[in-house]
Amino acid sequence: MSNDKTLEVLQSIAEASLASAVTDNTPLAGQVNEIGWERKLSLALHEELGVEVSAREIESAGSLVKLSELIEPRLDKDPGGRSLIDIYTGVEKFVREELSHDFNYHWYAAWKGDLIKNSDSLDDLEIVLRMEHALGFSISDRDVEEMQTVRHTIRYLWQRNSKQKFTLRPRQKGVCQRAFIFYELRRLLIIRAGVPRAAVRLDARLGDVLPTWHFQFWKEIQSIFGVAIPHGNLLSRSLGLEKRTTIKELVALIASAKNSDFAC
Repeated sequence: MSNDKTLEVLQSIAEASLASAVTDNTPLAGQVNEIGWERKLSLALHEELGVEVSAREIESAGSLVKLSELIEPRLDKDPGGRSLIDIYTGVEKFVREELSHDFNYHWYAAWKGDLIKNSDSLDDLEIVLRMEHALGFSISDRDVEEMQTVRHTIRYLWQRNSKQKFTLRPRQKGVCQRAFIFYELRRLLIIRAGVPRAAVRLDARLGDVLPTWHFQFWKEIQSIFGVAIPHGNLLSRSLGLEKRTTIKELVALIASAKNSDFAC
C-alpha cells in the first residue's frame, strides 16, 4: 500500500509534467492524450525525486496508485533514514502549525503567495527556525531566498542532510572480521535506515527489516565495504521467505567477496 504523501507528490509532478489533471486510480494512458508521456513522466520523476523509473515501468504500473507503490522503495534516504517525502511531510507540519490562514500545500507551492500572504510576516522566519531545529543545521539567509517553492525547500533540506556520510570505524584488535562486518552493518541499518537495533539479528531477513530502502542500501554497502556483490532480487518482499537474504548471509557475502579487504 502506498504512502498517501508519496501519492500526493506524485500527482503534483504528473500534472505539472503532463500539463493535465490526473486521478489516482484511473489508468494514466486513458487520461493523457500525448505521445511519449511515459518518457516525459520518467524524466520528471528523476529530476524531482531522483528516482529511476523507466517509461515501460510507468506504462505497466498504469495508475498513480500503482506507480507510487513502485516508487517508494526506490526513494533515497538521508543519514536519518528520511526520504524526500518524509521531509515534505515534516515541513507541512511546521507550516500548518505556524500559519493560521488557509492554504494549499503542495510540491510546487510558492512560499510568497501560495503559503505566506504577508511579505512582511515573521511566519516564514518561524518556519525556517523549525526546520533548522528539526534537522540540526543552520540555513543561511541566502539559501532561504533561493528556496522559492516547497519543492526547492525539500530538495535543499534533503541534500544538506545527506552530506553526512557513513564511514567505517577502525576494526579493534581481537574482533574477528565477520563480527566487525556485522557490527558495521547493524550501525548502517540503524543510522541510515532507522531500523530498530533489536531488529538487526543475524537471522533477520533484509526484505523484512528494510521494507523501503532496498536499492540504496545495496549500493551503499558495496561502496562502504569496497566490494562488488550481486543481489538480484534478494531483498524483495515479493519473493518467498526462503529466498530473501539474511543478515548472516550478507555478512558472509561481504567477507568472501573477491578483492575484499574483509575476506576471511
